[in-house]
Parts: sequence; structure tokens; C-alpha cells
Amino acid sequence: MKHDIRWGFLSVPIIPITEGVSILSLQGIIDKERADQIMTDVLHDAAHNEIDYFIIDLSKLLLREKEFPNFFLKMITALQLMGAQVVITGVTPTFAKEQIKNHDLKNLQLKVVKNIQQALQCVGYNLIKT
Repeated sequence: MKHDIRWGFLSVPIIPITEGVSILSLQGIIDKERADQIMTDVLHDAAHNEIDYFIIDLSKLLLREKEFPNFFLKMITALQLMGAQVVITGVTPTFAKEQIKNHDLKNLQLKVVKNIQQALQCVGYNLIKT
């Protein structure tokens, strides 16, 4: 299977913030191959780093794949089964419009906020300029 080197850099941008907190920035288009890699890496990161809070930022996501909502629900459910609380940020108008009737997403125990700063506040951290 041939991989485009550009996608390798965007495959799974997990950012460790502090002990127990990581951010996943979903960027670009997420096809099935990339979704599988993201799921594997996110769950491994959550287990290996004993993540309590996983912040998922959707602000740079491009929705072109029909499979994304199903992948997204599976990833959130898997994280929650592992004991991580999920905070969603950066919901775009396009994503909101497409997911407004998604009852599965509504039934998940999620916190949805506007930006990463608010997400960090939800999990007990504040950004302080020094």
C-alpha cells in the first residue's frame, strides 16, 4: 500500500498537555485508512499515558467522507470505555448542521465547548500569560 508522505505528518496529531490530558486535533479529510490509524493511536495513547481527559478539536476538519460520523462515535465510545472523559471543541457550522439529528452523538456523555482554552478550563486548567 502506497502512502502519501504529506498525510503521514497529519495522520494522528495527539498533543500531550499535562499528566492525564491530551488533545487530538483532527485536521483535513479523514478517510477509512486514516480513521483506522487515528483510532489505534488514540486508544494506545489513552492507555499508555493513563489519559483522564481527551480533548478533540474539530476546527480544522474537512468533512468529505461519509464514514466520519460512525468513526467519531466509535472513537468517543472507546475512549469512554477506557475511562477517559471526552471534551469536543472547534465544532464547525458544517459539522453541527450535519450532526444535528445524530441521536447517538447526543446520547454520549460529552462536554462541547467553543475552543481549546475553554476545554482546558473544563478539565481544571487555565492558561496564564507570564
